[in-house]
Amino acid sequence: MLYSTKVVPVFAAILILCGLVFFSLNTTSCTKTETVTEVVHDTTVVHDTTTQNIVLCVLYDWSSMVILAFDPIADPDSVDAKKEWGGNSLTFPIKTMYPGYVMLQDTTENTAGTTYTIKVTSNIGNAEGSIIIPDSTYITQPSSDDTLPIGDVTVSWIAAQDADFYWFFGWIYACDSSGYWMEEEYIDSFLTDVSHVISSSHFNVTGAPYYDVYIRVYPYTGPLPVPGSTGNMTGDLNGFLTAEGDGDAVWFYVGTPIGKIGQHHKKREISLDDRKDAYLRALDIK
Repeated sequence: MLYSTKVVPVFAAILILCGLVFFSLNTTSCTKTETVTEVVHDTTVVHDTTTQNIVLCVLYDWSSMVILAFDPIADPDSVDAKKEWGGNSLTFPIKTMYPGYVMLQDTTENTAGTTYTIKVTSNIGNAEGSIIIPDSTYITQPSSDDTLPIGDVTVSWIAAQDADFYWFFGWIYACDSSGYWMEEEYIDSFLTDVSHVISSSHFNVTGAPYYDVYIRVYPYTGPLPVPGSTGNMTGDLNGFLTAEGDGDAVWFYVGTPIGKIGQHHKKREISLDDRKDAYLRALDIK
């Protein structure tokens, strides 16, 4: 399953791209419970609400996020999420209400190889599940600054311990004979394999002698996002609990570049919104 958009990558998200204010949490391994909660009601922007009921929980190495999207929406005051690990317990301290969904977040670190249990409660149902943060992966081919002939391009990476699937994504920049950017294409796919072939059809822009390509790969545990699938959490709600490990990125060229020094475009940053939107898009939830 491969998605692409021309010129500007558009994340077909069900959820509005809103910035979250991150709060510093002073927790340690001996902390048993964190109860302070900041509730934010955002009513300044109106957008289409979700038409499917879902709980999405994602653990990263630096934070955790829970989204409860229902129609009709749950009472935000009733929505809570708790993370438990190794005898510790932490209630997600940041709660934000948007039209159609509630988002909860905590900004404490998570550790690869550790099992975490997430419990989500609300007036419309509950969900619970456990997951392990996967180990890291790195890309083995192509190498940085490789120049490849125009045609099919294979990208490979090592298997990450505990990973169930990988998020493969990136940008292909078509460049003209003077080295100027002509066109941009975003591609992404969720895969169980440890390699992926970028078809030669992505390298056929008229007047482009070469392409500047930036690819990233992240390992995930949890259910592979497939349209119509059910989640991996128990309880009344359809909950998807996933965890992301450390990934890797590579820049390389396809075709005949005019030069390699300073030719690469600026590194693309990936936000939490980008991550959740990609997963929800793969589930085909609108």
